[in-house]
Amino acid sequence: MYTHYCFQISSMFSVFYFGARCYWEIRKKISQSSTVSITTKNLQSQLFHALVVQTFIPLVLMYIPIGILFFFPMAMWELPFKTSFVGYTIALYPAIDPLPNMLIIKYYRNALIEWFYWCIGRAKTSHSPSMYSAPNSTVPRRISVSVL
Repeated sequence: MYTHYCFQISSMFSVFYFGARCYWEIRKKISQSSTVSITTKNLQSQLFHALVVQTFIPLVLMYIPIGILFFFPMAMWELPFKTSFVGYTIALYPAIDPLPNMLIIKYYRNALIEWFYWCIGRAKTSHSPSMYSAPNSTVPRRISVSVL
């Protein structure tokens, strides 16, 4: 009966414990290294924030709904809502899980914005060079090929 809760609590404790240890170890290693660039530090920070958000997605979409689904009948309480929402939240998980990476990491976010503008047929309003090309690159951005 309580086995489910032991597994759920120990699993979430492990996630938070090792997540905190990972955070402190990354911070310590980056602060000790004098050769790490600002760009690398920013990228590490963005990756860690994306990982934290990705940790909360299964918590909200799977652990909490299933915990509620198991807790109410064991406490002899009737659920005041339909339980089919658990299936929906579990089905949403694979679709929502990659979103933090695409929205938090700067390079992915900028690529997503450029793709969105390309899809709706609008050019990006800034005239700055693309973030994917070198500043003084001699390689043309677009190569047009004509078929004879």
